[in-house]
Amino acid sequence: MRIALVTTARFSRLALELLRNIKTPTALHVFSMDPEVEAVAREVKATFNKFNSIEELYMYRELESCDIGVIALDRDSDSIAVTRILGKMGVPLVFIVLNTRGNMELARGEGAEYVISLDEYVVGNILPIILMDSWVSMRIIDAFNLGVAVYRVWKRGVLGVKLGDFLDKLKGKPAMLMVYDKAGRIVMNEDHVLEQGDALILIAKYSELLEYISSIEKIFSKYEEYVARRYSEQFPTMPRTMG
Repeated sequence: MRIALVTTARFSRLALELLRNIKTPTALHVFSMDPEVEAVAREVKATFNKFNSIEELYMYRELESCDIGVIALDRDSDSIAVTRILGKMGVPLVFIVLNTRGNMELARGEGAEYVISLDEYVVGNILPIILMDSWVSMRIIDAFNLGVAVYRVWKRGVLGVKLGDFLDKLKGKPAMLMVYDKAGRIVMNEDHVLEQGDALILIAKYSELLEYISSIEKIFSKYEEYVARRYSEQFPTMPRTMG
């Protein structure tokens, strides 16, 4: 079986980690505009092809022999355009990862058989049952051991924690972390400061979610200790007088 993965640096490590666990003997062909993806592809002995524009994908005839296409790009518009190209090149089965559920029908209209919308899982399946300041995790795709964990921010929304603080801790790991903000948007900007009403979305192998949650909790704890120490310095406890 041949699988074509069209991805970016943000998605590549997680996507390749999941795909290489497929039990069926698989040849992986990775396509990306990001040169740093090549090193990740080499780790799993996948073929790497760098392209500079989406239209260049038409030049890669090996796509015509692929059985499955997996598309995970930062922008939904790019993912949908690639779906169209893979369909025209005869790839029979296409999986696509989207940020916004509003684009699902467009993806299906271009021939995507399986559409995973990140905010669909968060809004439809998880947020309604999760309490503030708590984690909930669930499987997304059993075949790939793919899972998602969501944390609803409330009390910790005043700590000043940036998304980048967590991303630094997870760097090089086969995991993705993003924010579903209180306005209902997927945010990947590392400078985003968590606010009350935001939700952290962690995507990784289901069996490894607890490990990454533990790393995130340690960062939260450091911020809580810092804020508590700063508060105690500003408002020292006065000694009680005898009377």
